[in-house]
Amino acid sequence: MVLVACGLIAAGIFSWSFRLWALPIGICLLPIGLVVVWSSFKSMWKHRNFVFAVRGNRKVEFKPDFRDGVIFIENGRQVKIFSELLPDDTSIYGMRCIEAGSIDKWEPPHEQEPLTEEEKIDILSLLCEDYDFRDVRYRVKMASRLIAKMPCPRCQQETELDVTLRFGRIDQRIYCVGDTVEWQPNWPTELGGRPVNGHIEDLGWRSCPICGRDFYLKVQVKADVIESVEPDFSKPFNIPDDSIPIIENGKIVAHKVQLGRPKNQDE
Repeated sequence: MVLVACGLIAAGIFSWSFRLWALPIGICLLPIGLVVVWSSFKSMWKHRNFVFAVRGNRKVEFKPDFRDGVIFIENGRQVKIFSELLPDDTSIYGMRCIEAGSIDKWEPPHEQEPLTEEEKIDILSLLCEDYDFRDVRYRVKMASRLIAKMPCPRCQQETELDVTLRFGRIDQRIYCVGDTVEWQPNWPTELGGRPVNGHIEDLGWRSCPICGRDFYLKVQVKADVIESVEPDFSKPFNIPDDSIPIIENGKIVAHKVQLGRPKNQDE
């Protein structure tokens, strides 16, 4: 593809320079060749096995780590990042969900060196820049958690739920209803920054520690304060109400789901 593009550019220059009667042809071939060259190089960059990002004199490398992982490398030090590949209706390549909480430590032999919050923010920022450049769709899930005591929406028994929040600081914070959220300073809302007027609505998925069935929870934040957490029944359950619990040592560990039911003889 690159050779074809170079040929088009050369033909355009030759026609333009040496044949006045071919001037219209040269004018047409030159922009076509340039467009093909740009598309070719962009495609090669997008589908390479790893990417280099440069800031000043810094050179960092991102390498794929199986299906849902990325390895950040700089000066011989590495950090493994969980970046889950999710289905996406708008792209055949899917969407990446970057787990900010997975940026938590250097890999051996540097595991004893501290990974500061500033370094975590820097690594996350570089990965987002890499995805933006390669036109990779993504979203970021921060590491903070909300602890809430409430009845399970499925079995109605009172329980304590631990919900991962997708907003706030990159370092983990533990919140309860009524707490004030700490935002990532000078960052956009989708990367943990403060939303307009401190208002945001988040959706979290959980399974009940008692009955084992799943549900969605809607978290409301107003003026930077976590105002409420409540079930969201507009989202479908993964485990239906008629599932059969699998019990081990007196505890529900999974559910058996019947994919189809035999038809009634009267139907």
